[in-house]
Amino acid sequence: MKKITTSLIFLLISSLLQSQSVDINLVDKEVYPRVKVYVTVTDRNGEVICRLDTSRFRLTERDEPRKLRVLYGEATETSIGILLDCSGSMSGIIDDVREAAKRFVKLMAGTDRACIYSFDDSLHPLHNMIDVSVGNNKSALAQSLDKYNHGGGTMMNSAVAGLIRQELVKETERRKAVVALTDGASGDSLQIALDAAARHNVAVYTIGMGQVDTRSLQQLAEKSGGKFYAVSAKPTTGELEAVYKDI
Repeated sequence: MKKITTSLIFLLISSLLQSQSVDINLVDKEVYPRVKVYVTVTDRNGEVICRLDTSRFRLTERDEPRKLRVLYGEATETSIGILLDCSGSMSGIIDDVREAAKRFVKLMAGTDRACIYSFDDSLHPLHNMIDVSVGNNKSALAQSLDKYNHGGGTMMNSAVAGLIRQELVKETERRKAVVALTDGASGDSLQIALDAAARHNVAVYTIGMGQVDTRSLQQLAEKSGGKFYAVSAKPTTGELEAVYKDI
């Protein structure tokens, strides 16, 4: 199959509104030549504008106009992998991280699917991917966080790649995201995570606690279509919850 690079099919979507910004979050080309482009439109106050119809946008490729066939203004079905650092340095804040993650689970939409993993030197499944809205699944996800405890070193990039390969690669026809939290620099190559995220069209949202490798976390988030968040070295449940709400 012909290899398609991001530069070859670079897409620009411009809003005809007087908006503050139009951010391209993700270009999904898994089923090329059909291309899905996920965007966020915000007004001058930074509030997200929803339910915009096709007439509000124009689509170009290399400055040439292209037909915009479908535009969904409602929430997109998303599969989310929650990834929590459980290295030894997390021992003093495990409870706050656990409670904030439980609240994040409660905030998930009924159309979402989610799984939860922790990582230190290795990747540890707390709960595999399930539909949030089915039965007691949301409670089961939250309860799985009771198994979250501190352990060894920090290998976040390998953990991101492993989570994508084990869970998100199977989530076809959905938007895919990893929400990763860490308090330290990863002991492996950033490229491992970048390659996995690009290959499987996964947006990675990174949360850095204290004196982390900010540059690497920003690169991973921005290059994958996610966002980087910085919090204090010992964040409270409320501080982490505010980040999760924004995501």
